[in-house]
Amino acid sequence: MTTPLVNATLIGQTVTFTSKNPTDPTTYVGIIAGIITYPLAVVFGFDIVSYNAAVQRVDTSVGDPTTLNYFVITLNNKTDQTQPANRLFASEWIATASFSEIQQAAVYNLSVYDIPAKGQTEIITILRASGYNAVPTSS
Repeated sequence: MTTPLVNATLIGQTVTFTSKNPTDPTTYVGIIAGIITYPLAVVFGFDIVSYNAAVQRVDTSVGDPTTLNYFVITLNNKTDQTQPANRLFASEWIATASFSEIQQAAVYNLSVYDIPAKGQTEIITILRASGYNAVPTSS
C-alpha cells in the first residue's frame, strides 16, 4: 500500500488541489485540519459512496470507500456561505499532479524616515532588483 498523499505530517499546513471527480471542478484551498477514519467520515454528512463512485469511473485503482484515507480540510476559498467551512475528502480522490503545499511567506515591514518621495521609489526599486516583493505602504 502506498503512503497517502495527505497524512498527519500535513496537519496545520495549507494545501491546494483538485479532484479526480469529473463533475467537481472546484480547486480546493485550505488547511488540513485532521486525518479521520472511515467510521468517523460517514457521520460527517457527506455522500462518500456517490463521490467515490464518480472518482472510480475515471480511476479504477481507487478502492472501496471503507479502505480510503480520509482527511478534513478547512477551506480558505469558500465560494458562498452555504458551503461548510470544513470539507471531508480522501487522498485517493485528489488529482495527484494538482496537489501542492502552499508555503506561507513571512511579511516584514520596513520603515525609512525623512526621505523625499523620490527616495521611496529608489528604495523600492533597489529591493525589487534584489528579488524582494516590495511595495510602498505610505507616501
